[in-house]
Amino acid sequence: MTLTVCYAPVVRHDINECAEDLESQDIAEADRFLESIRQTTEVLCADPGLGGRFRSDQTETIRCYALLDFADYLLFYRQEDSALQILRILQGSWECEQFFD
Repeated sequence: MTLTVCYAPVVRHDINECAEDLESQDIAEADRFLESIRQTTEVLCADPGLGGRFRSDQTETIRCYALLDFADYLLFYRQEDSALQILRILQGSWECEQFFD
C-alpha cells in the first residue's frame, strides 16, 4: 500500500523555523535539512511502524522518528488509513510534549 503524505498546517511553521536556524549557520545545511524531511517521509511511508510511540490513547497513536542525517530533529506523525499525517517537526531538545497539549 502506498501512503500519501499530508502535512498539518503548523508543520510549515516548524520547517521554516528550523531551516532558518540552520540557514544562519550555513545555507547548504538548510537545503540538506529540507531534503532530509523528504527522505525521512519516504522511509516512513515504506514502513510507518518504524517510529517509536510518542503518545498513545484511545483515539490515536502518535509516533516520532529522528530525521535522517539530522538526529537532533524529530518528525511526529501518525498513520490514518492510506495517509501518513505529519503533525510536527521539532528540535529534540525542546519539551516536545507541550506541543501536543
